[in-house]
Amino acid sequence: MYMSVSPPTIIFFLAILLGFFWGIFWDINRVLKKLITSKNKKFVFVLDVVFSVVACILTITFSYFFTYSGFRLFVLVGALLGFILYYCTIQKPVFYALHIIIGLIIKIIFKILLFAQKIANKIKSISESLTKNLYIKIKKAKKIEINKINEKDQIEKYIMRKIEKFIKKNKM
Repeated sequence: MYMSVSPPTIIFFLAILLGFFWGIFWDINRVLKKLITSKNKKFVFVLDVVFSVVACILTITFSYFFTYSGFRLFVLVGALLGFILYYCTIQKPVFYALHIIIGLIIKIIFKILLFAQKIANKIKSISESLTKNLYIKIKKAKKIEINKINEKDQIEKYIMRKIEKFIKKNKM
């Protein structure tokens, strides 16, 4: 005999699954609060607002697609039931696993940022030494040119010699 399940029942069970997603996202939120900072009240407030907004958007999107643009109370009850089931059953091992995973991700990000900072400092020191050497060479070149001009006492003769040298070089 063929047995069917009514669409509202299927939607209710999917709403329970939505509640599980709420729980996982709440644990991600808690891990971020614990790992990054728990003393900064503004950051904690921002994370709570982000969680609330995302949970609302998920619920409204779920209702839009599964209840054909209508909001049903059983969707909210199912999601809350799913959140409570998640929290009472698998919350502790999931929180522990998320704590380890997010902690590793944060450590990797910090290592990458420290490596990038070291590279930036090396590039900065190399560019500073190059510009310093270039500045010294330009300064020496200007002094040499000024000394040559002062030795000759006549700027026109000096310029003529330079022009003649240039012409001789280009003819060869």
